[in-house]
Amino acid sequence: MGHSSYSKYNEIEESILIINNKGKILYYNESVKEIFDYTYSFPQSVFNLIPEHQLICHKKYIKNNKRGMSNKYIKYETVKGFTKFLNITIIPKNMNKTLIIIKDLTDKTIYEEFFNITENLICATSSDGTFLKVNPYMTNCINYTKDYIFSKTYLFFVHEEDIEKTYKEISSLGAEKQYCTITNRYKTRQDKCMYIRWNIKYIDKNLIVYFGYDISETINLSSELELCQTFLTQTEELMTSGVWDWNVNTNNLILSKGMKNIYEMDDASYMKYILQNHEEDTEKVQNTINKCLVDEQPYTITHRIKTAKTGKIKYLKIRGLIMKILNERRLLGVGQDVTDIIANEKILIELKDKAIKNDNLKSAFIANMSHELRTPLNGIIGITELLKNSSGLTNKQQEYIDTLDNSCGILLSIINNVLDFSKLEKNETSVDISKIEIREFMNNSTKLFKFNVEKKKLYFNLIIEDDVPQFIESDEMKIKQIIYNLLSNAFKFTLNGGISIHVYMKKSNLHIDFKDTGIGIEDDKQKDIFDPFTQADHSTTRKYGGTGLGLSICKSYIRLLNGTISFTSKTNIGSVFSISIPLMSLKHKTDMKKFEGIKYICIVEDNISNQYILKEIIENFSSKILIECFENGRHCLDDISFEYPPSLIFMDLHMPILDGYKCTIQLREKGMKCPIVGISANHMSNEKTKCLNVGMDNFILKPINKKDIQDTLIKYEII
Repeated sequence: MGHSSYSKYNEIEESILIINNKGKILYYNESVKEIFDYTYSFPQSVFNLIPEHQLICHKKYIKNNKRGMSNKYIKYETVKGFTKFLNITIIPKNMNKTLIIIKDLTDKTIYEEFFNITENLICATSSDGTFLKVNPYMTNCINYTKDYIFSKTYLFFVHEEDIEKTYKEISSLGAEKQYCTITNRYKTRQDKCMYIRWNIKYIDKNLIVYFGYDISETINLSSELELCQTFLTQTEELMTSGVWDWNVNTNNLILSKGMKNIYEMDDASYMKYILQNHEEDTEKVQNTINKCLVDEQPYTITHRIKTAKTGKIKYLKIRGLIMKILNERRLLGVGQDVTDIIANEKILIELKDKAIKNDNLKSAFIANMSHELRTPLNGIIGITELLKNSSGLTNKQQEYIDTLDNSCGILLSIINNVLDFSKLEKNETSVDISKIEIREFMNNSTKLFKFNVEKKKLYFNLIIEDDVPQFIESDEMKIKQIIYNLLSNAFKFTLNGGISIHVYMKKSNLHIDFKDTGIGIEDDKQKDIFDPFTQADHSTTRKYGGTGLGLSICKSYIRLLNGTISFTSKTNIGSVFSISIPLMSLKHKTDMKKFEGIKYICIVEDNISNQYILKEIIENFSSKILIECFENGRHCLDDISFEYPPSLIFMDLHMPILDGYKCTIQLREKGMKCPIVGISANHMSNEKTKCLNVGMDNFILKPINKKDIQDTLIKYEII
């Protein structure tokens, strides 16, 4: 243990080591061996006893023997493999000697760790209830700061109704009774209560320790169970339902009061229960039960029964499952009398079938009507376009043709509205995203109304703010239809003044305001303005015409685009309709994978009426055709998919910006190999030759003929 000169350290309770400046151990007392778990031989160097990196006074420090006390807390593994927590204090005594004092804090550390990490409430108080110590879990549970808790007593947080019994139990503790258990409600900061079961230990007159378990969930479940039992009894009476329990081992059957009422049975046995099943359903019921007994899977079955007393036929819906209770197999279930429900379902099914039949008849009528109207209208529009391109017309003749063209457009719009509304009703309308050059798009979408402006001597303003991007991505045809419907209404109801369109950006949405100086909408009619077949009043329909579908279709389309529509209006002053459409970031070219197995056709045509007619003719031949329309050759070149090329292109020859000839040449140069069919109202004999020379595969004359389109689709294996 060392030289006799160190005998003065033998009486010290702490564990002592004395080392020289080379780390050699000059003295150690017995308690050091106990701490480090050495029974016989003891290391001669402190560096063999304690890892060098855990000593504040490493070799260099000891050799230099600098003055000053150092202290360190270490986690240490003994030679026997036990982990201990030690506090090491190093005190240089002189140039050659250093005193090391070691304290074993293992028990205290383990207690502190348990105190801090346990998910139970632990606290200590004096005999008057003043808090002395509170663990973190208790602090978190009642959600008060430690300072606030220490300023109160244990009883302060006990629910008022539980204070008396809690105080009585704690007061009974002392030298003779040192332990008690009590359950009370403990208040939290949110004015809620926790149910806590406390184990309370009396240490002495100055210290009482509390160990608490949160049993709130157990208490709540118990209360809920009692409530459920009451609720179940009442529900059986209200819902004409009941429960049953069949012991498979003993064949004993228990029916609830509700179940007995359904069967009109005073007592129950399994055989009697089975015999009450309708003879035509008995086998089905028995097979279902047998399958449940084998598979041990829950089942649901609806079958007929005959009541015991009156023989009345009832429909019973049964849900059952197999369970093992006290080593016995039990088939448990609930049954509900669904006789009235099934009777009502039969009535509803009949009504639904009738409604579907009527709806199908209506849809078929609308489709047939649209087809029958479009066929002659197609011819009229085609002839009108031929006449417009004729030379030598007088001003009066040109005016007649313009009026005819305008009337055709209005009639086509009415037909389209009726058909679009029918598709919206049947959820057959989808969103087709494409790239739109917004300024060109707005100019083209509004140019159809120039005739109305000149005829009615109205002003017309189109303002597009600079912050509106050059291109947007959305459903071009639906936005075009929205603009057309709103402008139609504006021109229809505006007799003096004019119309202004304002296009701008707001919160990443495209906003378009349509302002007119028309007759306005009366306040009591405004709430119904978006309902189908609705106009301000019946005289409006007689005076201005229309179907009353335009605004309803606008609202439906805008909803499909995740946008909004709103309006303000004052009688005899005018209206402002505002639409807001989020700009989509979908890339239709990469989305073409969704349409594998579906034929993809492009129509390049600047005349909206011709677009509609050609699109409708194609769609009548097959529902498995995806059609994309472009307003001119430039639009086509910018947005057509080369990665997923179309199966066929219908190309109008005479278009603004870039005509069909130049567009075809550039498409072929870029590698487009699909068939391209030219369309023109020019009956010159060399037109077809010119088309074939620039790379087109075929040529069709306007007015568009259904048979020509059908032959083309068959030729190129589209249908």
